[in-house]
Amino acid sequence: MNGVQIGDVVAGRYRLDEFVGSGGMATVYRATDQRLGRTVAVKVFLQGAAGRGDEARRVSETRLLASLNHHALVTLHDAHLPEEGLAFLVMEYVDGGTLDARLRRGPLSPEDAAALGVELGEALHVVHSAGIIHRDVKPSNILLRAPLTPRGTVRPALADFGIAYLVDTTRLTTPRTAIGTAAYLAPE
Repeated sequence: MNGVQIGDVVAGRYRLDEFVGSGGMATVYRATDQRLGRTVAVKVFLQGAAGRGDEARRVSETRLLASLNHHALVTLHDAHLPEEGLAFLVMEYVDGGTLDARLRRGPLSPEDAAALGVELGEALHVVHSAGIIHRDVKPSNILLRAPLTPRGTVRPALADFGIAYLVDTTRLTTPRTAIGTAAYLAPE
């Protein structure tokens, strides 16, 4: 339970307009930043859902997102992480759906698949160069932006750094435990 509903205004600024999706740690809404008049995504953390390391993961995800800058990564705009009460992140809203939803309609063209691979490869290079391992790269965590031209290729935006691992920091998970989505776990 996150204690909010459609129509609520959080932090006196972000009006929750539409449910987008949810996972084990948070619920995402399409929202309106009433101060700037733009559409954003608000990721509201579920209270007490993640258990051990929950607060540390929230702070870790926020710092990770704030430190990264690449056109194929979702941009963090704001964060509200009180010790108690409603905790949420405000990110850019990517309105093209997920790669997972797109693949359910059929395969990508060779051009789109190649462009996707290049863009995600560059994004992961930026992430890894910052000492971060995403740990949950999968089609449902890859958002799609509209092509720049009518015949343009898909443009991805890697999202959901909730279980990312910052190399050389305190571990938030137990050693030798798998974390991520089994079908998409990297071999390392």
